[in-house]
Parts: sequence; structure tokens; C-alpha cells
Amino acid sequence: MAGPAQLRNISQGRVTVPGSKEAVRWTFYDSILYPLLGTTRLDFFQLPQGQGITSSLGAVVGAPKTVHDTNMDLQGALPRFQDFQLESIEVDFFPGNSAAANTFTANPLVAVHAAPLVIADLDGANDESTFRQSGALILSITSKDYLREAPLLRFPAKQHRNWDGAIGGPADAAAVVGTASQYDADGRPYFLDPFLMLLSNQNFMISLTWPGLVPTPSGFNARVMCIMEGILYRNAQ
Repeated sequence: MAGPAQLRNISQGRVTVPGSKEAVRWTFYDSILYPLLGTTRLDFFQLPQGQGITSSLGAVVGAPKTVHDTNMDLQGALPRFQDFQLESIEVDFFPGNSAAANTFTANPLVAVHAAPLVIADLDGANDESTFRQSGALILSITSKDYLREAPLLRFPAKQHRNWDGAIGGPADAAAVVGTASQYDADGRPYFLDPFLMLLSNQNFMISLTWPGLVPTPSGFNARVMCIMEGILYRNAQ
């Protein structure tokens, strides 16, 4: 028979506390394909898992979104009994290597253009540079705008890719020459101070807008991910 000490352990270690709330560090994310010809608007957090079209590597082309694309369960709202303290917004850009409709494949860092010549593949860097210099971000909650900022360079990702470059080899044009290139948005993440609260069943949306089409210089599709970070308040169960 369990004694008082064991009963206290059960109380202290339980992960369900009926009638109580818990607060956990959380992110909500959503991904959308950026078409090679550009677009005038991308609306995030509007198509949850099971809807829309995936842009995840390895997924079946044209299949609905999965957890690899978004962790939204509802369309543009949080489930009942969940509230989110929105503290920062990030926009991440992934250059691609496919021009096929609804298809995203990863952009290589280097490419063989004329064997044995190996040079930097600058397509991805050019695509992201163009993307970051353009566009505006609009955050709306219950049809009211709470944020309007441009360009998209204002919203760097907290985690991003770094790649150092180098050039080597003899001057002979037929010799192997290796280079590497990568472009990333850098700088202070976009923090919301004061934070904003997204309440359960309250409609919200983050939109990226452009005044006209901005094609990718590479001629390939890209992938854009929008990330909201903050504190999720939910029932402790």
C-alpha cells in the first residue's frame, strides 16, 4: 500500500492537472510554394493539415499539407481552450530547383556547368536576395491589421543557413575550380513588443503581399515558411 511520500510523488509528477492551465514555449508554422513567376499574395495559417498543397521535400506532388508543412489544426484560428501569446514573427525562404507546377526540390549549393569546371550555383542566392528586397507582411486579427511592414528583409529567421565560400585551382579554364555561395537574411528577429494575444476561435492571418509579380531570377519554384513564436496557454487536462 502506498504511503504519504508515494502519494506526494504522484501529485508532484503528474502531467494532468484538472481545471488548470499550462504555458509552454511554442511555434506555429505554415509553408507555401512560391511560384517561379511570382505572386501578389500569400496567405499563411489559412489551410491546416489535410488541406492545401504540400511543398515539403519527399512528399507526393499535389498531396495535401502534413505536419511537415504546418502544425495548424484549424483554418485561421486556434482550437477551443487554446490562447497564444505572439512574441515574434519569422519568414524563411528556401530556394528551389524545379519549374514543375506545385513542385519544390532543393537548390544545390554547387553545380557542374561544364565538366570538369565546377562553379558556384548562385541561383538560390539571387532568388532569396530578390525575395527579401520585395514584399510586405501584414498581420490581421479579426479583420483588423496589427502589423504592416516592408520589405521582407525585416523578418529574418532565428535559425538560418551559413555557407562559407572559396575559390581554388590553377588559372587554366579547363581545370577544376570550386566555389560556394549562400545568401541569408541576418539581423535582429522581428519581436512584437508589447506582445499580441491570439485567443481561441479568433480569426487571424499573416499575408505577404506584392504590388506586382516578382519572378525568381532562377526560373524555379521556391518555398516560403512563416513562423510565429510565443507562449501557448492550454488546458493541463
